[in-house]
Amino acid sequence: MDMTDEQRTYKRFKAPVGTVMYTADSMRQIVDIGTGGFSLNLKHLDREVFAQKKTVDILLGGTLLREVPVTVAWDDQASSPGKNAAAKENVVGVKFENLTEQQRTLIDDFISRHIAGNA
Repeated sequence: MDMTDEQRTYKRFKAPVGTVMYTADSMRQIVDIGTGGFSLNLKHLDREVFAQKKTVDILLGGTLLREVPVTVAWDDQASSPGKNAAAKENVVGVKFENLTEQQRTLIDDFISRHIAGNA
């Protein structure tokens, strides 16, 4: 599935290095982020574990958000030619669900600073 900005409700921005999602099982770099969610690449073996998660921790520019409620919004499996099945990666779109006021404020502030070049 090709998700363009025109198809999204919320615009996303390329996430700076160090913007990561944590679960008890893994840590993944967030590719892009917006007020409605984020996307990341998951290896084939991580995908099932992540799909079961209801909350994740997110590091945004030095601020750790704990137990952020999320759901998988879309999943686009991609594989590189010549790679085996275990090397496949999935681009996964993640939607924020029922954020607390503090979580929403921290995400909005991070995005505002990032747009201004200060994240």
